[in-house]
Amino acid sequence: MVMILKLSKQQFQTFLRLRVIENNAPNLSSLSFSGNVKLSLGDPLQVKRLSMIHPKVVCCARAELPSVMPNLETLAIYSNDEVVNTPMLPTKFLYLKHLTISVSSAASFNTSYDYFSLVSFLDASPSLETLILNVSQEHMKHESVLGDSSPLRQMPEHRHYYLKSVKMTGFSSAKYLIELTCYILKNAVSLECLTLDTLYERACSLVVIVT
Repeated sequence: MVMILKLSKQQFQTFLRLRVIENNAPNLSSLSFSGNVKLSLGDPLQVKRLSMIHPKVVCCARAELPSVMPNLETLAIYSNDEVVNTPMLPTKFLYLKHLTISVSSAASFNTSYDYFSLVSFLDASPSLETLILNVSQEHMKHESVLGDSSPLRQMPEHRHYYLKSVKMTGFSSAKYLIELTCYILKNAVSLECLTLDTLYERACSLVVIVT
């Protein structure tokens, strides 16, 4: 166990033997950690910026963070082997403005994560201004819209009045990515820039300026 008393910003890199991080700092506003650890925070309501790196963390972040850290303004989550789709839930990130989600899949998984389920984060974040989605599909089997005549799935309209910038890296013809993009174009009424990068963390991209 590690105990931290008086800090406003902390970054933790967890190791094999580290299982619990306990923090009693009253003014902790920024937190970054990786690994499978249990956090014990003195006042999680003060946390405004959070970065998490852990397998299968996306679903857990959506389910747990709105009630644990309701005042988050910036959230970055990095996950591999994500296999559980993100559920639609009534809880909200009322103050979240900047969201980064990075998801990859190991070669051992032969099912596709449904990126369209990430609409749950948009639905939960009425103040969101920027969204970055990094997708690694190198070893994933996914259904392409090319040659598929079935209709795209749609969600009920939910206007996003503050979302201005969206960037997707690793973009492809995967049906669930097309569905997510169509949802954003339809509902982000203040969108100014949409970047669709077909290479993961590379320079080739299509930038759409929305006017």
